[in-house]
Amino acid sequence: MDNQIAIFTWIYGGRDVKIAGDFTNWIPVSMQNKEFIWEYKQQIPYGVHYYKFIVDGNWVYDMNIKYDKDSQGNTNNVIQVNPKSPTRRIRGQ
Repeated sequence: MDNQIAIFTWIYGGRDVKIAGDFTNWIPVSMQNKEFIWEYKQQIPYGVHYYKFIVDGNWVYDMNIKYDKDSQGNTNNVIQVNPKSPTRRIRGQ
């Protein structure tokens, strides 16, 4: 299966920020704090993927980037990864 590097960022603060999504089997993974911007980089397969941020223990989504409800009614951020896309940097505007 083909993959693409995606860089996810959280710019809204927090003391402990993690990300979880279908590409981590919904297991929270720590993000790195880089001067008040939290970042996580991973190769993910082409296709549509759902994810959420965990900020200081609270599961949240970024309302400033694409989000949708999953089949269970949970609101998650969503990313579409295509073969011709450059490295995807995911950040709220």
